[in-house]
Amino acid sequence: MKAIRVDLEELVRRVKWVEKHADYLLIAQHVVVVVEETSRAKTDDVKKLEKTIDALLHGSLRDFLPIDIQPKQIVAVIHAHRGVDPMIIENTENQDEERHCLSHS
Repeated sequence: MKAIRVDLEELVRRVKWVEKHADYLLIAQHVVVVVEETSRAKTDDVKKLEKTIDALLHGSLRDFLPIDIQPKQIVAVIHAHRGVDPMIIENTENQDEERHCLSHS
């Protein structure tokens, strides 16, 4: 099955969603890839991905995708052309540690 590309600028305008969001989605079968294109990845880009995923699962965007799917897997991608801010790595490591501690409580 060929992936469908969804331009999120068009979609958020149509549903009047005002949150920061990723650039586009790629949808194939039950997998949704959320993509943020940027020259240099920053922590704000991670937040855009998180807000977009939350809106897909629980919020404004859930009922407005061009095809009816129940995603079994969501993959978030920051496509950075010039590198990654070290804070992204540090924040990700901290979140992983917090998740690990919560799962063992």
